Amino acid sequence: MAEPANQPNPYRASESVGDSQREYSSRASWRLILGGALWSIGMAFPIAAAMALVYRFPIPFAGYRSGVDAIIPAMIAVIVYGILGGFVVLGIAGAIAGLITGFLPGTRRTRNLMLFACSSGLTTIGLFVLAILDKIIGPW
Repeated sequence: MAEPANQPNPYRASESVGDSQREYSSRASWRLILGGALWSIGMAFPIAAAMALVYRFPIPFAGYRSGVDAIIPAMIAVIVYGILGGFVVLGIAGAIAGLITGFLPGTRRTRNLMLFACSSGLTTIGLFVLAILDKIIGPW
């Protein structure tokens, strides 16, 4: 059956609909979820190094260290804590950030920037809690 010339097809996307208003596919959602998890895990290393430089960071079998000489041990500590379950926690937090970012309006570029900021922020919160854990639960 032919479509009338003066009525647009309601089932076809209009050419004037912008990227920010178009529904995203499940593939784009999975890209944001996986991207958030990877950003959270990947940013744990530079954030831990910066935290050790500026504040302090718990190093396994060495206690809390700070300063320039604590940068490399802090990044090794991220590997140790990650193997013990930290990568799972950071991955889940980043995936949640990706899921939330998928619902926010904006272009693909702004969503990626928001995803990076949210994932890095959640990683910073998690590592900061690890850095002040002795003040929360006592010396360990």
